[in-house]
Amino acid sequence: MGERKIYVADFETRSSDEDIAKKETSVWLWDICDIETLEHITGDSIESFFDELLKIKESIVYFHNLSGFDGQFILYYLLENKYVFKVNNKLKTKQFSCLIDARNEMYTIRVCLNDGRRSHKKASVVEFRDSKHKINTTVKKMAEDYKLPILKGEIDYKKNRLPGYQATEEEIAYIHNDTEIVARVLKMQYDKGMDKITSAGDTFNLYKVKCGVYFRSLFPELPLEVDQFIRKSYRGGVCLVNEKYRNKVLEGTINVYDVNSMYPNQMCNEVLPYGHPIYETGRLEATKIRPLYIQHIRVSCKVKEGHFPSILIKGTLGRDYLYDTKGIMEELYLTNIDLELMYENYDIDYDVDGNECIEYIDGYSFMGSLNLFKDYIMPLYNLKSQLPKGAERELIKILINSLYGKFAMKTYHVMKEPFIVDERIMYGAFEGEEGKPVYTAVASFITAYARKQLFSIINKHLDTFLYCDTDSCHLLNDTLPNELVDGKRLGAWDLEKVYVKAKYLKQKGYLGILKEGKQQVKLAGCPDEVKESINLDNFNIGMSFVGKLLPMKVKGGVILIDTIFTIKDKI
Repeated sequence: MGERKIYVADFETRSSDEDIAKKETSVWLWDICDIETLEHITGDSIESFFDELLKIKESIVYFHNLSGFDGQFILYYLLENKYVFKVNNKLKTKQFSCLIDARNEMYTIRVCLNDGRRSHKKASVVEFRDSKHKINTTVKKMAEDYKLPILKGEIDYKKNRLPGYQATEEEIAYIHNDTEIVARVLKMQYDKGMDKITSAGDTFNLYKVKCGVYFRSLFPELPLEVDQFIRKSYRGGVCLVNEKYRNKVLEGTINVYDVNSMYPNQMCNEVLPYGHPIYETGRLEATKIRPLYIQHIRVSCKVKEGHFPSILIKGTLGRDYLYDTKGIMEELYLTNIDLELMYENYDIDYDVDGNECIEYIDGYSFMGSLNLFKDYIMPLYNLKSQLPKGAERELIKILINSLYGKFAMKTYHVMKEPFIVDERIMYGAFEGEEGKPVYTAVASFITAYARKQLFSIINKHLDTFLYCDTDSCHLLNDTLPNELVDGKRLGAWDLEKVYVKAKYLKQKGYLGILKEGKQQVKLAGCPDEVKESINLDNFNIGMSFVGKLLPMKVKGGVILIDTIFTIKDKI
C-alpha cells in the first residue's frame, strides 16, 4: 500500500431517548487502532477525530459499517465544515469524493485535509473504507469465527451522555476491543496480499496474478452490446418452498443438506466458457469445439405438474419465478444448461397446428474448459479441509468463495453525491461511469450449473422436498444416496443438520427445531434479538415483534431506533 498506513476506527454516538426526541446526535467516543502495532488513539468528539487524522497523514481507515452508520457522521461533518464534493479523486484542500452505488451502499470516502500548499508538509489524504465489504459478518461473530484472543463486549447505548461526558474505563475497553478485533483480521488479510476494497476484489486480483499475461487471452474484453446480451442470462440462486408443506408444523426427520462450496465446485468440475464467443442466428447446438452457448428464445410454457420452476424472471436480485406464461410468448436468454432445465421442468405449449410454441432467435456459442479455475481453487480447498476452525480457515474460505461474482461486475455505475437536506444526509444521483466488462458468461454458467445440481436432487425427491436456497435442500423423512453425501468432498452434499420439527413460511423464512430442543430461525432481515421472541406458535405471516433497530437520519448523523419487525409474505 506504499506509504499509507492502515487503521481501524469506530464511533460511539449519542442515542438516548433525549437525543431521539431532539433528533440530534454526535460522537462521544472514538478510537483508532493501528493494524500493525494494535496501538490505540482515543478521543471524545468528531472534531478531535479529524484533528488526529491530520497528524497521521496518508492513511486508509476502516469502519465496520461505514455505509450504514459511521460514514453518515463523517459526511455530515465534512459538509457542515464546508468541504466540497468532487466527482474524481484529484482532491485539493477541503475536498472529498465518495464511491456510493445505486443502492446507497458506500464503499469509500476520500478526504484531502491538507494538500501541502501552505507548507512543506505532505498532503494528508485519508481514505475511509467499509470493512464489511471484506469481512461480511458482525464484530461479535468475527471474534468467534477467527478464534481471536479478545471478544466483543457490551455497553449501555441508551445512556444519556451530555456534551463533555468522560468515557469510563469499561467504555474505552469496549471500543478498543471493537477496533482491535477488526484490525487483527484485516492484518491477516493484508499479510496475504488482500488489500483491495472488497473481498471479491481481493480474490479476483490474486486469481489474475496467477493467470498472468494469459488472463485476457482466456477472458477477452467483449464489446458492451455483447456483454449486455450475455448478462441477460445471468441469474442467482434458486430459493423455493414446496406449497404442499408451506405454513404447516411438520414433525419427523427433516434432513437439511448443503453442498460443500457450491459455486467453487462448478468452477472446478464443470466445463466453463472462455475466449471470444461467436454470434449465431436460429437454434444453437453444442459442438466439441464450442460446447456451451447462450440462447435467446421466445416461449409459451408452464411448470409441469408436480415440478418446480427453475427460471428466475427478475435476474440476480429478484426471487420471482416463471410459472405460467398464460399463452404469451415470454422472451428469455438462457444458457444451454438452463435450457435443459426448462425442458425438464416445464411443458411447452402447442399452437393450433400442433407445433411447439418456442422460437429460437439467436445467441452466442463459447469454447469450454474444465481447467480455468481448478489450479487456483483445489489447493486452497484441500488446505481448508485440513484446517481446524479459526483464522486461517476463515481467510481461505474468502479466497475460495468470493471469486466468481467479480466476473459479472456491472459495467455501468450510478454515482451518488451527498447533501444535507433538512439537517439530514441525503443522496442525489448524477451521471455514472461506463466501465469495462470482465467476462459475464463465466458467472452465468457457474450459477446455471449450480441450479442444475440443485434440481438434480429436487426432481428425484418431488414428494418429500420442502425447501431449497442456492446450495441447500430440505427433505421430509427422506435421505440422499450415500454416494452423494460427504462432509468434506468438494461438491458433495453434507448433512448439515436434522430438525425434528419445522415450519416453512416463505422464501428465506423458516423455523427448525433440533433434536436437543434448540430452535433455529432463518428469516431475512430479522435481527437476532427479534428471533429470540419467535416460536412455532407465533411464526406466522403478519406477526409483528419489537426490537428491530433501524437508522434514523438526524442532525449530526444517524440514531438507531427501535422499530417493529413484521413477517411479510415476500422476502
